[in-house]
Amino acid sequence: MDKDGRLVIFINGNYFGSSQKNGYRNYWGTNGNFADQVMKQLNDYKAMYIDGALGGNAPFNSAPIRSSNRTSAGYDQGVIDAPSILSQISDKNGNITETVKLITHSMGGAFAKGYVRAILEYAHKMGIKTPFIAFEADFAPYQADSQKAINDPLMGPTLQYSHNKDNVAGNKPEQGAEQKDTSKDTEQSHKLISFWQQITTLPAGHYVIVDGKIVSQ
Repeated sequence: MDKDGRLVIFINGNYFGSSQKNGYRNYWGTNGNFADQVMKQLNDYKAMYIDGALGGNAPFNSAPIRSSNRTSAGYDQGVIDAPSILSQISDKNGNITETVKLITHSMGGAFAKGYVRAILEYAHKMGIKTPFIAFEADFAPYQADSQKAINDPLMGPTLQYSHNKDNVAGNKPEQGAEQKDTSKDTEQSHKLISFWQQITTLPAGHYVIVDGKIVSQ
């Protein structure tokens, strides 16, 4: 348990083989170095790693390939995780004191939409009025045009990073997401590593709650 409550949630996309040991961390670059750089940029070092591909190894005719199935699975997992997540970012009186950031890749984007919705529903049920999800950053979201960014007073923006030569996910926009400029990326592919330089464009800093608003220190 992170005593400061700061939390970055990484939701991976499809994968093959047994590379997902150590809680799916190894999906995020060599020894998780992509995730490490993200956390360095955000100055938040408490991480959760979640499988957004429903076990991976998803062929193009399988159930996980449909974004609606991944969103539904994300919602189910969010229902389970919501109480724990809220407890990590609250003080002993139930006041929100820290924030959550979500980083997704490929199939993880659709999973995140359901996951976040479940967490927000729980927060509203608990009477929480303070925004606590700073942002969701979707890298190369798969089937982006079938997804919609969540608009909720407890959540910040959804940021979409797509490449114009991505022959897996394409670069169609997610409805309601902020489209980030990736035109200067040397490699315009689907691979996670091709977004390395975009890490520095993530909203930086240690996010805290001040007077009911999310601010960066």
